[in-house]
Amino acid sequence: MRVTAGLDEAASGVRVQALRLTNCGDEPYRLDGYPVLRVLDAEGEPLDLRVLHGSGDIATIDGFDDPPRPLTLRSGESADTHLLWRNTRTGTGAPQVGERLSVAPAEGEPWQPVRFDGDRGAHLDLGTTGELGVRAWHRPQSP
Repeated sequence: MRVTAGLDEAASGVRVQALRLTNCGDEPYRLDGYPVLRVLDAEGEPLDLRVLHGSGDIATIDGFDDPPRPLTLRSGESADTHLLWRNTRTGTGAPQVGERLSVAPAEGEPWQPVRFDGDRGAHLDLGTTGELGVRAWHRPQSP
């Protein structure tokens, strides 16, 4: 498996980061549910985050709260997920910034470091909310 970062979008304090998992093996790979996330600070320590399945009322985005559906990825096929958060400062606590991101396709699966374009690190500017929404794995959208 290989996990890469796609387009990141930002508007009015809402952030969305696309991630794509690609089956690089020879055997079919089954997914059903949500990825497991590990967001690390600059020192490699995990951030204190509550990871929510779906949007968790962070923002309303079409498809983000669709229920998981089983997927089977043949060699070379991909599945997408998205991360969602608000870069909000509540006035309490220091803002959290994730500098590295690892994903396990499901609970108990091996961790995969997320590859970002070039030298760009994760830089998830999470503010002080301590919440990160994650969308269920789904087939990539057709252009």
